[in-house]
Amino acid sequence: MNTSQLLDLIASDMRRNRGLHLDALRAKLLLLEIRVEQFVFVKTHSGGSRALEPFWYPVRFMGSIFQWLLCTSHIAGSVKIGRGLRLPHPQNI
Repeated sequence: MNTSQLLDLIASDMRRNRGLHLDALRAKLLLLEIRVEQFVFVKTHSGGSRALEPFWYPVRFMGSIFQWLLCTSHIAGSVKIGRGLRLPHPQNI
């Protein structure tokens, strides 16, 4: 995954989760965090080199804290989620 693909996925998620109500805002923030985690996971676990892998753990830890505080959810950055995911209620996932 490159930066333009990341931005494309984020834009697609933002279009799918429209609105300014609390659940839509939480969904947008949750998906943004997940996409960034996915990006870091791919960058640190690809190419056959394990040298960058330790950078994944602090990102995942902070992501877990953010997800839990935001909506008591837990979605690992190592999962593959397609474009345009809609989360009508992002709590307790």
